[in-house]
Amino acid sequence: MPPTSYKEHSLEVRVCIFRVAKEAKDRKAAAELHGVNEPTAWGWIKVAMDTGDWSGRQKQRGGSLKKLTTSHINYLLDELSKAPELTLVQMAELVEQKYSVAANRETVRRALDVCSFTLKKTHCDVVNHNSPINKQKRYDYVVKFYAALANGKKAFYLDETNFNLWCSRSRGWSARGKRAVQAGVASKGKNSYCSFSSIGLAYQESQFGSSTAELTNEFIRRFLRHIWSSIPLSEVAFVLENARCHTSAKGVFEEEEFKDAELLKLGPYSPMLNPIENVFSVYKSAVKAFWHASAPPSGVFLTGWGDPYGAPSWFP
Repeated sequence: MPPTSYKEHSLEVRVCIFRVAKEAKDRKAAAELHGVNEPTAWGWIKVAMDTGDWSGRQKQRGGSLKKLTTSHINYLLDELSKAPELTLVQMAELVEQKYSVAANRETVRRALDVCSFTLKKTHCDVVNHNSPINKQKRYDYVVKFYAALANGKKAFYLDETNFNLWCSRSRGWSARGKRAVQAGVASKGKNSYCSFSSIGLAYQESQFGSSTAELTNEFIRRFLRHIWSSIPLSEVAFVLENARCHTSAKGVFEEEEFKDAELLKLGPYSPMLNPIENVFSVYKSAVKAFWHASAPPSGVFLTGWGDPYGAPSWFP
């Protein structure tokens, strides 16, 4: 008995018949027009209605049946875009509630793995990060910044960073029931105040303790007096971010001594407009690389800042 031959239909034909069925038109006439038997066309439509997959792609014959189809996975991805903290059990319940398809969490995990979705720690972002008001503030900053450059002014960026100078073991011995206490200081490192321009470091100071508005304002005054010896303040544009210790910096530029200098405040949530962030990243990497290369030999312990294996001499 000769084998039965089946006529194959293209994806375009399936999509056309699905479109006619979804628009409640004459599917019989559409099937006859494309040379498809009416029972065959109805079978396609019924499968699409049951699975929710109207793409028209023919499933692979043989092999294990996949419970989660493309439409199921797209639904889960849409839900994850709204609530990325959903668990595998919750996602399986969502599919069962919407499509009446029972799937265990391992099935959901494999489906997400195919889409290159992985479980990771969530990152909290501010809701109004890209609000119209904040976008307008960033736009205003860019306009003022390029206007200052067009007027021949030189931009100086100021920021502060904390660097942990003290390294010690985190475990120690003590009697049962008592803590292993190690004496230390409240501040774990220096606060380094730096001002950079397009040609490099312009001025820097360092101190122990918290960064406050008063200390920041004093640093700005000392910097402006320092730069005044080489550049007129009328040619200086001072760029500050929106840190808490910068809230009262505007008052410094309203003082008679420094009124010629221009203050530019970065827009909210715009570190990409502040190149000093990248400067600090390179700076810290260089210090850590030095400490790694200058690690003390086995059995040698550091007893103070002046040890030969201590911080580099150029560290502020």
